[in-house]
Amino acid sequence: MAKVKRKRNYARERELAIRRGETGAGSDSGDARRHRARRKKEKELGRKLKSTEVVDHETPVKEGGGDNEGNLRVRSLKANAAHGGRIGNKKAKGEKKQ
Repeated sequence: MAKVKRKRNYARERELAIRRGETGAGSDSGDARRHRARRKKEKELGRKLKSTEVVDHETPVKEGGGDNEGNLRVRSLKANAAHGGRIGNKKAKGEKKQ
């Protein structure tokens, strides 16, 4: 059976993400922090990151890691998820609950 492609409703997705508490508003939100880290890494590399690449923290922010260049690395989306990283504010599939 073939998949039906639908046009995504980004406004609705954003509204639901805010309601679920996955994203915030303002420059101190987790979303803004991730965007800044991504832009910082893109500037350092001199190119845009592919949609399959994510910026990962070597030492997680939870454990005291910051957004400095020494703590940021580019990984494939698949590798980040397999390592138990996050995709946006959600735990990656396959990460065990503790």
